Amino acid sequence: MTASKDLERVPEGLGPRGSAFWVSAQTELEFDTRETDLLIEVCRTLDMIDSLTAAIASDGIMLTGSQGQQVLNAAGG
Repeated sequence: MTASKDLERVPEGLGPRGSAFWVSAQTELEFDTRETDLLIEVCRTLDMIDSLTAAIASDGIMLTGSQGQQVLNAAGG
């Protein structure tokens, strides 16, 4: 990467972890178009993992279903 190369903007919609990974990767490496597309998906995946982890931490792995039965939290499986 040349010193004059501007870092690409963080794609809209990325959360904290995805944004941090984007900036880190863009700072250290150069990407072609295909690699950039893949990097965006990696960042979105990191954000989704954090979202699912937070849902499980908040609600638990099991939830109460519509008829009072225990069902697996969709965020966990």
